[in-house]
Amino acid sequence: MVYRIKRQQNYGVGSNRKLAYIGYRMATAGIALAMISVFVQSEVKLPRYVLLSMALNDQAALEDLRLTPAQRLRLEQAQSSTSDITPSERYQLTGVWRFQRQGALAVVRWFPSLSPAQQKRFSELSLRTAGLMPWLDDRAKDTFSLSDESMSKVAELLEKYNPYRLIPEPKFVAPKKNAPRATLYEYWEDRRRREGEHRQRMAFESQKLVYSIVQNLSEPDRSRVQEMYGRPYASRYISPAGSVRAVMLRDVSDPERLREIGTDPKYVRQAEAVRAVQRKSPIYTQRAMQRLTERRLQKLSNENVERLFQSAVQHAGPSALLLPEVVEALNLVPQQSESIYMVLLSCAGATSPADNARIESVLTPAQLQRWQQLAQTHLNVSTNPTRAIASL
Repeated sequence: MVYRIKRQQNYGVGSNRKLAYIGYRMATAGIALAMISVFVQSEVKLPRYVLLSMALNDQAALEDLRLTPAQRLRLEQAQSSTSDITPSERYQLTGVWRFQRQGALAVVRWFPSLSPAQQKRFSELSLRTAGLMPWLDDRAKDTFSLSDESMSKVAELLEKYNPYRLIPEPKFVAPKKNAPRATLYEYWEDRRRREGEHRQRMAFESQKLVYSIVQNLSEPDRSRVQEMYGRPYASRYISPAGSVRAVMLRDVSDPERLREIGTDPKYVRQAEAVRAVQRKSPIYTQRAMQRLTERRLQKLSNENVERLFQSAVQHAGPSALLLPEVVEALNLVPQQSESIYMVLLSCAGATSPADNARIESVLTPAQLQRWQQLAQTHLNVSTNPTRAIASL
């Protein structure tokens, strides 16, 4: 047992003082070495609430949950709360490192407000957003309850195709300190662009490898893991928004789009005024802007709302087949969504006519006919700001 000696303590005189000081330094060094050894020897941990918190960083995943206004408000309160952690919350965060605690604590406080169906979907989305991380974790076998045969296949695929090992990060040569402002601007613009392209490529390659891993599992394991992953969602790398509702809320603040669908000029002028204020002073919080756009969407006529819905589906293209409202409208099964998702992944979201034909081949004749008519027919779209959906 190590006894800590306070530095302010009187160490005595002569040799006794020196021995006491040496003992103090050895004690503090021993404590530091013990902490380092615990950190180094411990396994790479990915606790449940840390995994769940990854879905909070993707707005498209939250859109797929179809949250109510009360649930959205509760999430904002959980993320911004500064209240002390309770003993019950501390127990649930066992094994979570300090730098992971803020996001995990927000999930602990917000997760009970979800319905059972939303909790299940949130677990599926967390696996989708995590990419390769659950498979690189030392406890992947326990997380997915895999057999030794499946684990050997997983290890082999990770060894051969792990993009984090095979794809190097972009390298940059920093300009000199006295470089002209134009040179510095070009350097940062080029760095921002190349880093964004690298992140997008890594995301696509990781998702492709996860799909290969799941397909190469033994039959019982594959069925169970596919059920854990659930239906794919329209991630930010594939679709500009995670739901038709999000596109409509964005378009209702776009004066040009409102003119395009023939909205009352009064609402066009309001959108122009809000945009002008935003450019001059970004004082609006995200929540305030969301409430404002939802109220403005609610004031539009049913015809305008229907046209916004049609415009959202048209501009999203084939990726709209992954949006929750369209999935519900066409009654797509998870296997169909998975096939569509893999086609979009293979072409990085930019589909060609051949890719469109592959996507259409996944749909049944009735679904294909409905999909072709979806953006042109007169739809009965709910004006409820929390759920803009075509009632088919």
